[in-house]
Amino acid sequence: MVYILGIEVNEKKPLGYILCELYGINYTIALQICSVLGLNPLNPVSKRCIAAGLFKDLQKFIAERYSVGTVLQKQARESIKKEIQLKTYKGMRHRLKLPVRGQRTHTNRMTQRRSESI
Repeated sequence: MVYILGIEVNEKKPLGYILCELYGINYTIALQICSVLGLNPLNPVSKRCIAAGLFKDLQKFIAERYSVGTVLQKQARESIKKEIQLKTYKGMRHRLKLPVRGQRTHTNRMTQRRSESI
């Protein structure tokens, strides 16, 4: 089995969808990556691509240009911690485990209260 930046790759899936499994890359970015590298995002990954060193080039390209995976998750956690430390409005809402982005709380706050804080 082959791995791209810590994600196990199913060789029957198209490359565009495999890239979407990386945290921080959506389908639009996956299409951009494929177009820059000259790859067809709809072709399934095969043994030939693995032998050609595609994954090394792909990993290098993504690592140079994008924050993905645990690095991006760590940045998000640090951003929230900074908001809490500065005691901003958003930080206080995070600390109280209430909705942060303007959602109503009269009837729907329990959804946020049940979810785990980052």
